[in-house]
Amino acid sequence: KGAAVIQGDGINYTMLREIQDAVLAEGFSSACVAYGMGGALLQKINRDTMSFATKLSHIQDATGENRDVMKTPKSAASKTSLPGKLFVGRRAVGEPIMVYPKDDPACEGLENVMQVVYDKRPVPGVFADFDSIKARLNREWAALPPNGKPISEQLQKKINDILRSRGHTVD
Repeated sequence: KGAAVIQGDGINYTMLREIQDAVLAEGFSSACVAYGMGGALLQKINRDTMSFATKLSHIQDATGENRDVMKTPKSAASKTSLPGKLFVGRRAVGEPIMVYPKDDPACEGLENVMQVVYDKRPVPGVFADFDSIKARLNREWAALPPNGKPISEQLQKKINDILRSRGHTVD
């Protein structure tokens, strides 16, 4: 009780899955295990090859003060992140999914498409199987307009205001 493990050597996707399955089979939480970035993960799977990054967008400090956070690198505008608490939704099935500021009135009546799929382990019943996930991805991808941008006008205005306040030129 109260123990945790850090595993770093020999980690690749297959080994990670084996360790995770063994931990859960023994009745422990997956939160008890941390994985290092072993050579196989570093060389074969990483956030760049997966075109994925997780970035802080809002913080509450120790005094309880809330503030939005937005990364705005001058040397790589494509790495600008989204600020604040966000809402991801759409008007109806088949419509493009858009990202809005969370408390924006434009979110009222929209379907919230964010759902918990992993909570210390996969959430049962969220997806039947990998084929279902692929089918949903293909369906959602087809709903996007060519060269579409999933940022709502409201969120784009917020981004532009922050960029201007930091001395960036906005079109």
